[in-house]
Amino acid sequence: MVDVSHIGDVVSDMVRGGQRRQTEAMFQLFDFDAILFSGGGNDLKNLFAELYDAQHSQALSGQTLAPAHFVQLLAGQMASPQADEFFDEVITQIKAFVTLRDRAGSAKTRKAPILVNGYDYIQPRPVTGALVGGLLKVAGPWLYPSMKRAGLSDGQMFSAARAVVDKLNERLHAEVAVLPNVHVIDARGLLDPALPGSNTASGDWLDEIHPNKAGFSKLARHRWDAALAQLLGWRPNMADLIPPLDFDR
Repeated sequence: MVDVSHIGDVVSDMVRGGQRRQTEAMFQLFDFDAILFSGGGNDLKNLFAELYDAQHSQALSGQTLAPAHFVQLLAGQMASPQADEFFDEVITQIKAFVTLRDRAGSAKTRKAPILVNGYDYIQPRPVTGALVGGLLKVAGPWLYPSMKRAGLSDGQMFSAARAVVDKLNERLHAEVAVLPNVHVIDARGLLDPALPGSNTASGDWLDEIHPNKAGFSKLARHRWDAALAQLLGWRPNMADLIPPLDFDR
């Protein structure tokens, strides 16, 4: 197992500079059976901040847009050229990572399946931080402050976040999952949402954007295990796997 993840990175950080060189070096040195790619979450965090801080600025200048109307506008913006431009960048950088695999020195690595992590629906809330991997404390909340300043209710925050997560997953399925030996793991609708307004671990969530131990276990058993086993050619006993849960996309 090799882990080169960096907390806080956007996708472009993963395919340039030192991280790109490190990934290229590993792809030359090792034979990989599978590659697990998780990116885009911090890009979405920045998108939320950009959209809702702009709404807050409008309010300060006397051009207040009713929160309910802003949620409707955001849902509509997900099909706009401006939103497409943002998601175009994320998709382009993920494709750049796939290209790193395709240029690997090892023939086995070049054929290794890439499993791309989609994201589940997030409840923005005022929880302050969490331990990631038991090692590093990361600060939150990430989405809640700018959405709160924009005047959104808890329910409106969830609806707005859902629209963005849906858009990312749709683009991943349409443009990334069609690449040779690349697979998107769709997590939507699986985890129990956090209680709106809560400031501690809630539902299947440790903080605002990271699942807790039970949440990660649920993701593994109901989304990742069967897909990974099949791609690696494993033949586990049926008793060793929990069938994937049905969910609405």
